[in-house]
Amino acid sequence: MNVIDFLKNETLLAAILGAIIGSIGSMLIFFLMVKIERQKVTQQERHAIVTELATIGHDYIANLQELQAAKETCDPHALRISLAQLTRLDGSFAAIQTRLWYVFPERRVRAGLSRLRSRCLKTTQYLSSSTLKIEEADAAITWFANAIEELLEQATKAAGIPTRDPARLIWIGFRKLTPQGKRLLAFEDEPPPWQFAVSFDFTRKVDLSVLEKVKHKMESKAAKLRCKLHNRAAHILLYGTDANKFDIQMEICCTEFAAIVAKAINLDVEKGRVITKE
Repeated sequence: MNVIDFLKNETLLAAILGAIIGSIGSMLIFFLMVKIERQKVTQQERHAIVTELATIGHDYIANLQELQAAKETCDPHALRISLAQLTRLDGSFAAIQTRLWYVFPERRVRAGLSRLRSRCLKTTQYLSSSTLKIEEADAAITWFANAIEELLEQATKAAGIPTRDPARLIWIGFRKLTPQGKRLLAFEDEPPPWQFAVSFDFTRKVDLSVLEKVKHKMESKAAKLRCKLHNRAAHILLYGTDANKFDIQMEICCTEFAAIVAKAINLDVEKGRVITKE
């Protein structure tokens, strides 16, 4: 074999090896893309199942309440409608269970749905068997609702669905963050309008016992006050550095009621920040 033939063979061998390696690489990329796409579809299905569980579960609670109402009013027509709807919803749970078994390998999720379906049957039978007292019916429905909350907790965790906003720095611009601005960023809602409330927002840590004393003192003076015109209570916020250096914001329905509350808690309205919601 001369040098030219040797080089030709080496070139041919390199070309063959290159083609083989290229084919293997293409196959690996193909299988990797297929795997990624399957994982994406599975994740979407897991999210869809969690959403359906929440919707159907709360529909079931509502129908249990309607079933109890039909028993209390002795309405046989409404009773049959409620039972029929509960049967449909149980069928929806059965359909979800079939899908869930393929995309949720986690035993806690599978077991949670199994317990939930068991409570569907037991709670429905208990409510429909006889006319229960309100307390008895509420206890049964709460028992069923607990199973839903437990299942949703396990399913959302397994599906990687965040249920809390992660702690992080939030850019608000070159301005001072006001209590109203913090309220808009908060996940916890403000107290209801019919409930007197005292809250604190200090930049430094303050002894909880001190805050409790301040809160108790204000509650003892103004907790029972309601605006005669709007039937609303006052919401008071103490904010600032600490318990020695702070401002007071009073969220209230009208200026007339603001004067009444301010007098009760010995607050000079001119020195406090009053927000009216008429």
